[in-house]
This record gives sequence, C-alpha cells and structure tokens, in this order.
Amino acid sequence: MGELVNTLSIDRVPNAVNTAFADVLKAPSAQKLLESCDTGGYFCLKVIGREELLIEPMLIGEVSDDNKDEYIELCQEKVHRLEAEFLADPQHVRSSYQSRDPENNKWGGAITGFDNDGTGYLFGFSGLPELCDEAIMVVAVMEVGLLADDEALEIAEISGSDDILWECVDFGDGIVDDGSDR
Repeated sequence: MGELVNTLSIDRVPNAVNTAFADVLKAPSAQKLLESCDTGGYFCLKVIGREELLIEPMLIGEVSDDNKDEYIELCQEKVHRLEAEFLADPQHVRSSYQSRDPENNKWGGAITGFDNDGTGYLFGFSGLPELCDEAIMVVAVMEVGLLADDEALEIAEISGSDDILWECVDFGDGIVDDGSDR
C-alpha cells in the first residue's frame, strides 16, 4: 500500500480511518455482516506506554443515540486490553481479537502499528460487527504507513477478516491471494 513511515502524522489519521471505513462498507464480504447494525462507530488512538489517548473517541459514520456510549466505551476497552496483552507478549500479540471474550463483551477491533522509530500505536474501532471493526483498523493503519502488507494480512487472518481486506486493498504484484483458506 505504501512505505512505512518514520513518524506517524496525526493529522492524516482521521482521514485514513474515514477512507478505510468507506472502503470496508463497500466490500461484499462486509455487506453481508452489516445488514442489521449501525452504519458507524467510534475510533480512538493510543500510544503504547502512555496513559492518555492520543485521539479521544471520535465518531465515524452514523450511530444511534442508544449505542453511542457503549461504542465509546468499547473502542477504549479494546485498545487498553490490547496494550496490556501486547506488553505481556510483544512478539505474538497484534490484535484485540486474540483476547476476545464474547461472554464478557470483549471483542476484536483494535490492532497495533509501529513507525520506523519503534513507537507503537493502538488503533481501536467499535460500532460494526467485529470483523468489520478489525478490517477498518487494518486498512487505516496500512493507509498511514504503520503496517506492511504482509503484517496486515497476518493480522486479518487472525480474526478471519482477510476476505474483507482483500476486497479493500490492492496489494499489487507482491502478495497474491491464492484463496486456499476459503
């Protein structure tokens, strides 16, 4: 999708999330999941190791008033849970999907991204079905240059959102979808 960046440009993040959101909503695999839900959610961004959020929950798309508070809470819960899991196992944890627990309202939809200086970021979204939340974050993190193509596919395969990712991203000639997992 592009070259990895040395430092994240915060100004680019909201546009990247909005673009990823629009791309995922158009993906045929996502449309099947979106039939009876809100058409939006809340996004937040955190730097690994810092207490405060870098971007407080912001509305993307449209959300009913009934769900607003829940989605705000969930997007923050996802990044905080992912941070704790990542700090415990930085070699293997890249997605909140890896610690999902539906019985306790813990879902996928947050992923890590790193700039070339090693700063880690946690991107979280809540409001759509979790595979769509996850795919939006993967596409957005790729868009801002914090996730290489192979890493994006690896994260998407963890949650099973790779079909959506393939429909949203042109990987060029470097990576080929052999469809073997479908």
